[in-house]
Amino acid sequence: MHPNHEVPIGEPKKLDYQQYYLSTQGVMPPSDEEEKKIVLGELAEPAIMHVLEFNRDSAGFIAKVRLIVEHIGFVKLNDPKLVWHIRCFLQYIGKDRKPATVARYRAAISKMFSIGMQMGLINFNPVKLIPKPKESAPRNRFLNEIEIAAFIRACLADENRSHALMLLLCLYTGLRSGNVRSIQLGWLFDDDTRLEIPMTKSGKPHTAYLSKEAQQVVKEARQYARNGYLFPATRGDGYMSKPTKLFKRVLARMEEEGALTAPFVIHDLRRSMASHLLKATSDIRLVQQMLGHADVRTTERYAYHADDTLKNASQVAADAMLSVHKSH
Repeated sequence: MHPNHEVPIGEPKKLDYQQYYLSTQGVMPPSDEEEKKIVLGELAEPAIMHVLEFNRDSAGFIAKVRLIVEHIGFVKLNDPKLVWHIRCFLQYIGKDRKPATVARYRAAISKMFSIGMQMGLINFNPVKLIPKPKESAPRNRFLNEIEIAAFIRACLADENRSHALMLLLCLYTGLRSGNVRSIQLGWLFDDDTRLEIPMTKSGKPHTAYLSKEAQQVVKEARQYARNGYLFPATRGDGYMSKPTKLFKRVLARMEEEGALTAPFVIHDLRRSMASHLLKATSDIRLVQQMLGHADVRTTERYAYHADDTLKNASQVAADAMLSVHKSH
């Protein structure tokens, strides 16, 4: 367990959600007197333990799990109305929260079921039957070629080399920041050309093939590796926390250079890689698999590519993004 967190699991509480359920469904949830079987709340602790192991920034997830357990932790996994309970809970919290926040709660519940599937407690993730909330203004910010060149220069100019290399690997691979920061040396194979992530946000493993630029970043980052992590924490035995200060310095350098068209966040590096790969290949199916999107409705629409195609696509994306940078 992470030393800074305690697993906040206690007796599931049937708070205001019961009355909300009654008003919308017309019946009360199952009573405590019924035969005891596995309930949703029992998935909370293993999910939290997993997140503490693979994601240092786990406080938000733990807070969401606490609320989920308080409201629907009593629901049995074999309850025919399991999906309805989850829908009802999401509608309930959506009364005073933005769609993006509701989507995060949905993702947290999905994570709990993914862990439950790994434990053999359930053979299907019911959250897949619940559509993601539609956000009023989905984010579509990505860096153009000039911004990418300036971003790379700003990273390489920073004295915190390890953190800068982490940001560059986010750009070159299109992986989520949390997945990059938590890379363990044992996940790298074939002379650092292949990265095997045991579990991503979707709860599934993901294979990432590394471009030559990404391989060079990994090679340099190895000299800072410690305790089995490619990007170790400044203090302690874990992995790197979010490089907030470094990222602000990078943005400031880009702005001073006049290369910043609009502010962006670290996750926009992932969008940038996807956008440039799509531009270079015109293949949305390839982009979908490269990013490891796990949404069933999305995956079903697109065919899968062979490993060689994925490996080549990694280099295509790097070449497309770095056209301006390499010309200087």
